[in-house]
Amino acid sequence: MSRRAASKRGGSPAGVRALGCLGLAALIVALWLGFDNLEAPWAYSLFGRPTLTGHWAGAFTTPSGIHFALYLELERGTGLGAPLLNEGDEVLSGHANWCDERGRRVERNPLSGSVPQFAGLGGVVEPVDIHIEPSNAPVGLVPVNLHGQWQGDTLTFKSELSFWTGNALQSSSSNVDQSQPSTIVLTKAEVDAFQSACVGWGRG
Repeated sequence: MSRRAASKRGGSPAGVRALGCLGLAALIVALWLGFDNLEAPWAYSLFGRPTLTGHWAGAFTTPSGIHFALYLELERGTGLGAPLLNEGDEVLSGHANWCDERGRRVERNPLSGSVPQFAGLGGVVEPVDIHIEPSNAPVGLVPVNLHGQWQGDTLTFKSELSFWTGNALQSSSSNVDQSQPSTIVLTKAEVDAFQSACVGWGRG
């Protein structure tokens, strides 16, 4: 059979195989995303429901009166690389920015976090635990561990502040900002909201 005749019948065998492989790959991706939506519904905005993933911003004041602004970029930490039906918690990843009224500022520090498996179908997850890496932070008090709850368009945390020496984290029960957790309320917002707070303290 000539190539022309083969093309009239729907293309070459190689082309058919390629289309078949693409279709199979698309089916696998669709099935994987379906399973992932069951495991981590907080990461998918199906039917307009809110998501934990996205951009969050807010400000808080420590017990001693130090003002901080915080910005989080939260992502689904495993996505298509996740094993189906994980045992235990699901994973968050992303970056954090923060600044304080004393001129200290951090940009895009890596963060990691966890939430319970199968949580968030109704727009609520508790607990939400996040750890912000302090590696390039300036010396002083830094927000490191956040523990709290996600509900719709609000993230509410209790923050554990640690003292960063430049090489290690230290804690002291005599420091009121470390012994008494700060309450942090974040809402969905872009980085401009965070930057405005920093500029408002004259530290843009």
